[in-house]
Amino acid sequence: SLVSPTAAEQFGTWLCQPALAGKRLDVQVDVSVVPAHWAQKWPKKLASSHGETGYVVMKQSFDPKRKKALAKIGVMASNLHCPVENLKPMRTLFVPHIHAGRESISERAVRVVVIGPDVAGNNQHLGQYARVMPLKSQLKDTVQVRFALPEGGIGMFPLFSLCRA
Repeated sequence: SLVSPTAAEQFGTWLCQPALAGKRLDVQVDVSVVPAHWAQKWPKKLASSHGETGYVVMKQSFDPKRKKALAKIGVMASNLHCPVENLKPMRTLFVPHIHAGRESISERAVRVVVIGPDVAGNNQHLGQYARVMPLKSQLKDTVQVRFALPEGGIGMFPLFSLCRA
């Protein structure tokens, strides 16, 4: 059964998929909700990192019992031990010349990692790198991608099934 993307992100389980081991995943720190097990020991460095972006590369699949992941955050790629619930997959990118400064990954040919099912509900591409193929006709929440070689090929994914890489 599929876990909803909202629940997977809320509890950090999106990072626990074995297919994501060794992949670079761009993340954003979201500390708008403090996990209950952190209530008494919330670090100042973490609180001040809200909204910062960075990346995580796990050598092996993440063990949900560990509760924290090591992320490289900010321009200086500082180490940040962050609760997995507070690391959200990046689905935007910074584009200086546009009004809001951020644009959906569906609008640019950027590298992504598949973190969820395709539009048909299949999980066969989990952990694969791909490049977004922006299409003027595509729905805003559905993205066409071309998989990296050697497999190649094209797939259609809901935006929530992709993470910038």
